[in-house]
Order: sequence, then structure tokens, then C-alpha cells
Amino acid sequence: MRWDKELKTRLYFYSLVFFAATMPFQRWVPPTWGLIVFWAAWLLQYPWSLPKLKSARVLFAGQMGLVFLIALGAFLSDHPSSAWDEFGRMTPLFFAPLSVALGPRLSQRRIDQIFDIFAWSVVLSLLLSLGFGCVNYLQFKDTGDAVSPLNYLFYSRLSFFLEQQAAYTALYALFALGIFTRSSAYGTMKKFAIFFLTASLFLLASRTQIALLVLLFPLWLILQSPLKSPRQSRILLVLFVLGFTAALLAPPMTRKRVLGLGEELSSTLGASSHERINSRWYLWTTAAELWSERPLLGWGTHEAERLLSGKAIQQLQEAADTIPPAAVVQSDLQFREAFLRDFYPWPETPPVYLDASNTVPVSFRATPTSTVDWKGEEARFKNDSSGFVGLAYTECTPGHLYRIYFEAFDRTRGGVAVWHNKKAVTWAREKAAGAGLERDAYFVAGKPKVEFLSSKYMASDVRLRQMKIWDLGPVTPSQAPVPKRLDNALEVYDSHFNTHNQYLQIGIDYGWIGVLLFLGIFIFIGIHAVREKNWVLVVLVVALMGSMMTEHMLLRETGLFFYAFWLSFATYFGLGWKAIPEGTPDEHASR
Repeated sequence: MRWDKELKTRLYFYSLVFFAATMPFQRWVPPTWGLIVFWAAWLLQYPWSLPKLKSARVLFAGQMGLVFLIALGAFLSDHPSSAWDEFGRMTPLFFAPLSVALGPRLSQRRIDQIFDIFAWSVVLSLLLSLGFGCVNYLQFKDTGDAVSPLNYLFYSRLSFFLEQQAAYTALYALFALGIFTRSSAYGTMKKFAIFFLTASLFLLASRTQIALLVLLFPLWLILQSPLKSPRQSRILLVLFVLGFTAALLAPPMTRKRVLGLGEELSSTLGASSHERINSRWYLWTTAAELWSERPLLGWGTHEAERLLSGKAIQQLQEAADTIPPAAVVQSDLQFREAFLRDFYPWPETPPVYLDASNTVPVSFRATPTSTVDWKGEEARFKNDSSGFVGLAYTECTPGHLYRIYFEAFDRTRGGVAVWHNKKAVTWAREKAAGAGLERDAYFVAGKPKVEFLSSKYMASDVRLRQMKIWDLGPVTPSQAPVPKRLDNALEVYDSHFNTHNQYLQIGIDYGWIGVLLFLGIFIFIGIHAVREKNWVLVVLVVALMGSMMTEHMLLRETGLFFYAFWLSFATYFGLGWKAIPEGTPDEHASR
């Protein structure tokens, strides 16, 4: 019988190893596979036991309470079908804490092995991603990216195995970095890993404007300094400084984004709802208004996206009666097409096909290898990361409504964007590789010129086909009934909005009860982590809370599994609630 228990515990341990090793490779091995393997190993552990410590029981009750609240929200929702689909998507919030809290205890050696496997898997994921980028770059080096290959490699390939959204990859890199820095000794491999993760994290943070992650490092060093010798602290500090410097000096776009953070933050916070309909400030303000209408229990599971879409369309309709149409349309990003189609009619007119006869080349800091070539009706942009190239059509009539269409084929994932009056009309990036990507967009002309430009400060090799533009005439208000216009717009953009703030998203869906329960879990873990001087867990909690201020982190599997599994594992095992005390001869003696 003792051998059976040991065998079951080994299976449980190896299921955790599989989960830890595959989490940073989610685009190849879906995290649901790891959860299924982990859950199957957990089922074999019957009878299960919750830790006797009161703190562990309180945390478990809070985690299960959050799951119960999501189920209750599905009953309260006006759209139960989509609500229950969302509940099914959120089941890792139930299975991951359940399996960790009720599973067997593990020795500290095995716990450390699982942490280390995860950290090295993150490093391997990032290195392989960078390797794929190098191979791709060498294969298409005729693009002339002589200034900074890193500019292409990091932005296009650093998140190859995880979500393209760098915010999620940054969390994985930060947690892995925390695991490495908790060591009492640093070998050559760990020094390289710390340097590489720091450089990667700085690039990812600047790419997604998660400045908070960068600011955590000085705090990290201060908190850890009493636990390490002066020499170890100096090693960490030197590695962090070198990592930041390498990331900052390499790509021009990184420097541009870092230096522009203050200006962009200022413009976002100071923007009115009609100036930037998709700015975070507008989304947060609108979300707060929706939350205030049902403050206690919210609107129900998965209602936030639908309500935000409806609110935005309604405010656009109201804006059409109070401000000039061009002022709304010209600055709107998310709802331009729906706004124009549903609020303004236009006659059918033949398009103008763009070619070498009616366009002019555009370039900025282009090197001799940067070119704009026409082959019949196909335009090809090639440039390095020092600038950008493109084409301009200069025959637009101010005050007229225009439609543009083109097909983009991108060999380097650099991308292309259409600009008018210093604002992006539409863009094709990342997904334009392979079979190509179609783009169909609308804008009201404020100036005669519209530009098709390659991505700024990124190596690009883009081909554009079927480039067409329609002059739809002067903008005139639609006579269609308002309810019909709103219904049409909602149908188009029913699920394209989120608050970009996890707490507001929960507030709309589950009210103050949901927000307090969600925050309570973080605060509870943070307090115990500080008491136990587990600074890695402290930084993990602060990083998660900070990231959720500007992102809906549970929207994608990458963030959902990170929160559901790794926060639970790092808490129950990292704080010793599920760890076998040192010196216990029998691993099952204290189960």
C-alpha cells in the first residue's frame, strides 16, 4: 500500500512537470492538455485532503467563491447561452486551484524542481522564438535590415510560442526571472538566463507599455538584499542594468516607444470620448458608468463586451447630431466602418485602381536597399528598421467619404498601415503572412493625401494587390431609423470590446461583490507572502495586479491559466502549505 501511495504521488509530480514544461509553449501544446493530464493524476490521489492550516482553507474558499459567482452570473445574464459558454471557458479557475489545494504534499526538493523546469522552459521558449526569427531573417535578409535585426526578431518572434500579445509573455518572463533570482548561487547559465530574461522583459514591457513591470526591479532588489550577500546583489544589479541597456540600445522602435510613453499616456488620459473612442480612458469611463447602473451584483457573466459595444455605438450616434461628422469619423478606430455604414448612405461608384501612374513614392530615413516597386497592379515595399517606405494617393477631395481596399502579403511580419491626416485608417500586420490578408476600410478626407506605409522602424517586405479607392461623395446624415442603425452596429461589433481593465470587467459582470472577492484573493496572498518573506510571490502578485490595471488578463488562455494555475501553485507550495517539512523521512507521513 505504501508503494501505491508513492507511485500515485510520483504520477502527480510528473503531471506537474508536464504542465510546467508545456505552459510556455501554448501555441504548440494547448494548456488544456496539461490541465487534463494534471487533473487525471489528481483523481488518482483519492481520498483527497485540504491542508489543515486555516490560511489555506480561507484561500481555497475564496477561489471557489469566485467560481460560484461566475456561475451565478450566468443565471443572471440576459444572454444565458453566451454566458454559459464563458463559464465553460473559465473552468480552469475551478480545476486548477482544486487540484493544487486538495492534492498530495510534495517535498521542497520536488517543488523547487517544478519551479526550475517552468523557468527554464520560459527561457527555452524565448530562445527558440528568437531562433526562428533569426532563421527567417537570414532567409529574407534581402530586405536590407542592416541597422537592427533585433527590431524585427523581438517584435515579430519573441512571443512565437505564446500569445502575440506581449503582455502575457512578459508575465511568464517575470515569473521565470523571479525563480532564478531566488537562488543562493548563480552559475554561468543562470547569469545568462537572468540577463536574457531582463532584456526580453524590457522589450516586451516597452512594446505593450507595461512600464510597471520595469519599475518592479528596483523594488525587487531592495526586498531581496537582506537575504543575499553584497556580491550577489551586485551581480543581480549588473545583470539587470546590462539587460535594460541591451534592450534599450538595440531597436529604434523600443527607444521611440519608451520615450513616447509620457506623451501617449497624457494624450490618452486627456482625450475626450469623441476624440479617441478606443482609448483606455474612454473605455474605463464608459465601463464605470455601466458598473454604476448595477453596482452590487453586476449585469451577469460575459455581459461587459456587449454592453460596452452598445454604449459606444449609442454615443457615436449622439455625437453625430452634435459635432461635425468628419471630426468623429476621422479619429475613430474601432467603430469607423460600422459608424459609416450605419449612419451615412452613399451611392455605388466605380473604384479607382491605384498604380504607378496615380501614386507617388514616400520614404523616411530609407537606406539604398529600401525600395518601392510596381509590377503591374502590385506594389512591393522593402525597407529596413531605420525608417519606412510607401506610396501616397494625392487626389482625395476634403469632406468626401472614401472607401479603400487592398490585399497584403507580408514576408517578414513587418506589416503595412494606411494613414490619413496623421491617423491610421487601417493596418495589416502579423496575420498578413502566408495566404495574405484583405483590408476594407473607410475614412472622411480632411486633406487630399492618403498614404500606404510599411510599419515604422520594422523590417518589412510587403506586397499589396488590388489597391482600390472609391470616392463616395460628400458625407450626409442617414435617414435610417436609429434602432435599426444600433442593431446593425451591434451585430457587427458584438464581441470586439473589452474594458482593458480586469477590475472594471469584473465590476460590470459581477459588481462590487466580484471585485472585492477578486481583490481579496490577491491581498490575502500578498499579506502572507510578505509575512513569509517570499519576495518572488510578492512580485508575482504585484505584477499580476498591475497588469490587470491595463489589460483584461483573463480574456485569453495564456493569462487565464497563468492566474488559475501558477498563482495557486506558487501560493500553496511556495508558502509551505502543501510542502512536506524538511527532515521528514516519509513523504506521506504528514499528508
